Amino acid sequence: ELYSLWGEIRNICDVTKTPGSVVQVDTHAYKPTQLKKTTKVMPRKAAGGTFLSPAIQMLKDTNTRFNAIVVTTDGELCDSDVAQFEALHIPIIWLISSRGSVMPSMSNGRMKAFQLKE
Repeated sequence: ELYSLWGEIRNICDVTKTPGSVVQVDTHAYKPTQLKKTTKVMPRKAAGGTFLSPAIQMLKDTNTRFNAIVVTTDGELCDSDVAQFEALHIPIIWLISSRGSVMPSMSNGRMKAFQLKE
């Protein structure tokens, strides 16, 4: 299902004519990978033990410019992790796997959560 979520990100980039990067993260973040129109498969680098806020620091450390963030997850996160995304004050789109959990805090401020259907 992760690949379906990444396909949704590719569609968002296509519709908005905006380039995108993917930062895979579990307990630490991996360097951003440019998501290109030709990208069909991306090896999964991270799984389990999710703590997403290191991705924010990775983007800052690599001087990656971003106006919005799309997060793909099963939604099993700490409230403090979600709060760090809210504190960015930019649009955050949470794409939650079909069997995942949407947290009420994921719709605070400029954030919006969407759960995929099976």
